[in-house]
Amino acid sequence: MITEGSTDFFIKPESIALIGASPDPEKLSYTILESLLKAGFQGKIYPVNPSYKEIRGLKCYSAPSEIVDKIDIAVFAVSASTVLEILNGPVENIKGSIIISSGFREIGPEGKKMEILLKEVLEMKGIRAMGPNCLGIYNTASKVDTFFISSDKVERPARGRVSVLTQSGSFAVMIMDEMTNEGSGVARVVSYGNRVGVDESDCLEFLAGDEATKAVALYIESVGNGRRFIAAASRCVKKKPVVALKVGKREPGARAASSHTGAVSGRYEAYEAAFRKAGIIEVANYEELKDACKVLNSYPLVKGKRVLIITDGGGIGISIADACEEAGLRVPDLSRESVSKLRKKFPVLLL
Repeated sequence: MITEGSTDFFIKPESIALIGASPDPEKLSYTILESLLKAGFQGKIYPVNPSYKEIRGLKCYSAPSEIVDKIDIAVFAVSASTVLEILNGPVENIKGSIIISSGFREIGPEGKKMEILLKEVLEMKGIRAMGPNCLGIYNTASKVDTFFISSDKVERPARGRVSVLTQSGSFAVMIMDEMTNEGSGVARVVSYGNRVGVDESDCLEFLAGDEATKAVALYIESVGNGRRFIAAASRCVKKKPVVALKVGKREPGARAASSHTGAVSGRYEAYEAAFRKAGIIEVANYEELKDACKVLNSYPLVKGKRVLIITDGGGIGISIADACEEAGLRVPDLSRESVSKLRKKFPVLLL
């Protein structure tokens, strides 16, 4: 049986098998192999496809069972039905899988049945799974890139301090591309899709103790297990900031989330309360989340809540003071001694 936790091998893998590997540039698996090679992954890469003997100078295996070594991550770049077919075979050497394939819960009733079967076989085989319907992992610390969108279409950020967790692959792509163009980096980006196995709580558990991650940014459509999420987030917040953007707050967005990853969003008020309880900093929109990533990448964390506002306009100073108060920060009065020192530095100062 699968136990919660134990996701370290996803973030720090020593071996990756690519199921459905192909030398055809039109295939998604071709781009995934290119991404892994360009990232400079230092572990072993095993292409798997019975149609080939060799791809990009790497020996190609006809099935995962032919690989003698343990496989930390098997990336499935095949159809939904083929994923099930392979997993029902001999796969005892696979520890974890990233199932990028779509065609599961997000497409409706038939896909939901397929996903139930997928979860059952994964449980039976004891394989931790990320996905399906996901991009997987972009990891600057371990040099892993399982994204099937090439770097000439979506630029890859340099190494940074912030790790991004998201159900949405398109969100991962967008924020990576924009952060690269703005000179901001990431530690790890995890796109976990339909969440048949590994979810946001598993990722938070790992990132809480991850030295490469100094802050976490969350894009959430829904949470599978509310109590576990609050517990995992609370533990992570004690060690580093966690910033979250909740989408699907209202009915139209919730319907869109359901068609996207099959997510059932639930009432936004419950998420709002959960974020407060866990100590998560909630932002209102994508731009705010991106700005938070830039700030957390650029500046060290402060220990206190006291804020000094220096401005040449009284009105803007008042609005900043209000915003600080609403955010739980303190704007204390300055002592006469401090005012005197500042007057010597600034020609005109509203104090």
